[in-house]
Amino acid sequence: MSTELIFLLVSAFVAGLIMIAGLFALLAGRRSTLPQGLQPVGPGAPSEALARDKYVSTVETASSPVSWLGPDRYRSTIGAIWWATIAGVLISVTLTDVYSEAQVQISALGVLAMIGVVAFHHLIPDRWRSPATSIAEVASAIGLLGGLVILTGRGASPFAPLLVLPVLGVALGGRPAAGLVGALSASLGYVAVIATDPNRPFAPAELLPAAVVLGVVWLGTISSVVFAAQQRRLQAATLELSVTDPLTGLFNRAQIYVALDQEVRRSRRSLRPFCLLMVDMDGLKRINDTLGHERGDTVIRGIAGVIRRSIRTVDSAYRYAGDEFVILLPETDFAGAFVVAEKIREGAEDLGAASAREEAPTTVSIGLVSHPEDGSTDEELMLAVDRAMYAAKAGGKNQISGYPRPLRAATPPTPAVSQVSALG
Repeated sequence: MSTELIFLLVSAFVAGLIMIAGLFALLAGRRSTLPQGLQPVGPGAPSEALARDKYVSTVETASSPVSWLGPDRYRSTIGAIWWATIAGVLISVTLTDVYSEAQVQISALGVLAMIGVVAFHHLIPDRWRSPATSIAEVASAIGLLGGLVILTGRGASPFAPLLVLPVLGVALGGRPAAGLVGALSASLGYVAVIATDPNRPFAPAELLPAAVVLGVVWLGTISSVVFAAQQRRLQAATLELSVTDPLTGLFNRAQIYVALDQEVRRSRRSLRPFCLLMVDMDGLKRINDTLGHERGDTVIRGIAGVIRRSIRTVDSAYRYAGDEFVILLPETDFAGAFVVAEKIREGAEDLGAASAREEAPTTVSIGLVSHPEDGSTDEELMLAVDRAMYAAKAGGKNQISGYPRPLRAATPPTPAVSQVSALG
């Protein structure tokens, strides 16, 4: 069997080994937990996830550069590919005996590469990982691969296409700028290796393999950057659908109990109260029946906008049902929550006044409870605020009710004036 045929078979074996290693790593990663960016968000979520807008995805503000893959899956995949690459290079060089005079140096590079894989993918703890560690990993990988290219024929080296691997790793990891810088570094290094070749292979036919290698590096890098960006956009859309209501943009019902349980725990530690509001629209059915559901959706979005403008950045609002909203007010006493509730009630009235021509005016009935007076758990608070809201409905609508609370405002029971009522 000729040396060329052996080399071809070994190259095919190396490529298959790399693909199999990547496939196994990805399949193993599927058993891991959801990526950090897909975890529910709310008042208990990290502040950086809510830095710009509580009601959008956390993908763009997540601290992890590999959030779309998941840190564990990313490192396991890249690590497996590097192990397969090292093993494939060493096996191919040993079996073909083409570079017998440089086998010692190539083996030394293999040992250094193994040390690098162990250090970057197994020894460094997560708290130490940063852009600096990624840069160090890419730089060391390009350096070792550059040494391999020098030892195996420079411009004619069959291992030159491997220079794309570290660049692909950082680009797929969610760092497009670093991927482009890595591609530029790998390209300049490869050109330097060719330019310093004592044989000076500048004939067009001899430079064609080098041009192919550079093309592979840049096409792979650009494809990886585009693919990673598309994955991040997909994750952002998935996250937004999973935690927000598509009509109003507020958090959806599934997030209420998670956030409320976190706030209960925090309140117990800090001994600071918080309040909960339940806002129910008055007359939405009449709007839907007389003006159509599309107009009803418009009114719902309008009430959601009133709620957004009435609460603080640290507060959070949720669409609980068709025309019901829940608002969580951390570190807020009953009096402060009443001010917020009144602001929402007046905003709903103003929204209705702007559309006075309609047969059904827009008003809301609001239930108000506080922790720990009205409930010590999330379930108790949700039951209490629901009863308080229905008390406001029973009292004539367009008002605020606390449950169970004594009368807090003696005002004429007109629909346009807010009052606090109590059950029983």
